[in-house]
Amino acid sequence: MAELEKYIDRFFPEARCDSIQDFLTQIYIREHSWAKAELSIIKFIFLYPESQLFEDVKNIRANIFQTEKTYRDYADFLKTIVETTPAYPDIETRYFKFIEMLKEFPDPALKSRFNREARKYLELFPLSDNSPQVCLWLAEQYSNKQRPQSAFITYNRLMIFYPESPLMATALYRTAGIQETDFEEYDNAIETYYRFIEQFPGDTLVAYAHNRIAKIADRERKNWEKAVAEYQIAADLFFEAGKTDLSISASMRKALILADEMNLIQDAVNSYLQVDERFPGTPAAHKALMAAGNLYREHKQFEAAITQYMALYEKYPDAENVLNALDKCVDIYNSKLDDHDKTIETLDIIITNYPDSKSAKKAEKLLKKLQKS
Repeated sequence: MAELEKYIDRFFPEARCDSIQDFLTQIYIREHSWAKAELSIIKFIFLYPESQLFEDVKNIRANIFQTEKTYRDYADFLKTIVETTPAYPDIETRYFKFIEMLKEFPDPALKSRFNREARKYLELFPLSDNSPQVCLWLAEQYSNKQRPQSAFITYNRLMIFYPESPLMATALYRTAGIQETDFEEYDNAIETYYRFIEQFPGDTLVAYAHNRIAKIADRERKNWEKAVAEYQIAADLFFEAGKTDLSISASMRKALILADEMNLIQDAVNSYLQVDERFPGTPAAHKALMAAGNLYREHKQFEAAITQYMALYEKYPDAENVLNALDKCVDIYNSKLDDHDKTIETLDIIITNYPDSKSAKKAEKLLKKLQKS
């Protein structure tokens, strides 16, 4: 059988390969090699629709899909393939459709053959319009199987042999990702991300490339200036693209770096306020205003902190963290600024507007204490 399989590999699709394929199928069935029989039948259905043996394969050999228990989980799927696969016009298209089907096949035994069949397709049809797509699929499979070196080589094959393909951008971006996450070649990854940005400035992945550069500069290189600049570019591009969560995440991380690593307090506050400006009414806006207030408070800029806390209350009185903001206003007025009147005024806001809250009960106790003093 090994010699017959080699024969098909060598002479496909000529030299009566259909007869050899059917002969192998019958041997697999007799020997109860069900996975091989399954692949052989499906391959025949796709590749040899004009063969004189086609009806025998379809109506006789393929009956095992309904009679053998080993196929019971996939019987309906296999039946659909046998009965509905069209006779594609040329052998290249037939082979492409065959491996496209294998890629998502529900039977792991057949799906595991995808890599081998994809490599064979690329060997047979290197100049096909579908070859870049097959390269991309193959690289993705290697990545999924934790084979980054093979994935990297295959993505580069796509870029070298099919530089005009629309998939070139995806391949270039993913090579940068492999350099970053698998090879930990951070400088090379940054260089590749920048090359991607330069070559494909309008691609939807450009925002993600800037974000990845920012993360490398942030986590791996501690290059705060680059990280801040790239996070801002990413935040802007994500905002324009409607990627709310990603834009917020980039802006919030930028603010933390500005505050904690660069001690640029006002710049950090401005970054927080940008989140509120761009995404008003969202939990992120509530969190950003609170963070701005907390930052001022930590740096003893108490009046500025109160301004942000009160902005949260005035703009979003139903925010989940509004009582925390008002409580902090009370604490600042009472213990930091020693402003008796403002303390009482803020306590009244809590008691009047949030009467059933724990903060209201706490405010009532403090109010009584202040009124006695």
